[in-house]
Amino acid sequence: MRWFFILLVLFNAAILLWQLTDDDASETEERRAEGNLALLSEQGDPGCYGSPQLDPEAAERLFGLLRAAHPQAQISSDESLVPLGVWIYLPPEASFEAAKQRVAQLQAAGIEGYAVVVGEELANAVSLGLFADPDAAREQADALRALDLQPQMERRFAPRLRITVEGIPAAPTVGEEWHPIHCQAPGD
Repeated sequence: MRWFFILLVLFNAAILLWQLTDDDASETEERRAEGNLALLSEQGDPGCYGSPQLDPEAAERLFGLLRAAHPQAQISSDESLVPLGVWIYLPPEASFEAAKQRVAQLQAAGIEGYAVVVGEELANAVSLGLFADPDAAREQADALRALDLQPQMERRFAPRLRITVEGIPAAPTVGEEWHPIHCQAPGD
């Protein structure tokens, strides 16, 4: 029992020594002591910050949060299209019943992962999936051609937005990870 008590005392002393010599712990304590408030004049010149690429819905939510948090800032967005992959589908059938017959043919051949497309564009087509790997998409299309089917391959893209916030002293505290970027000054 005595050894156990001595071991606990030594363990506590080692932890205390480690905390006293740890630089990260002292920095954290200094930050806590400083508090969270700072004068804008102490934070430097206004800068520019960019978000990562976001889907349109997330960008719209973030836009609203930024406008509320930084009404003085200039906030803009740039849209781009990012590739999602290759979509493979069989051309639309004349009716939903005909599309179900095509699905039965795929089931009989042992092909899985399909769905009948509903809606206006390509209604009654049979979707066989979106493939991120073009080689896998070609393999699937070749397997369908071996069954005397005419698969269609179409590259699909999704819109992404990158938000730029200009004229604030520090990176925004709402939303995503922000990165300092170079903003174009008028006449650049």
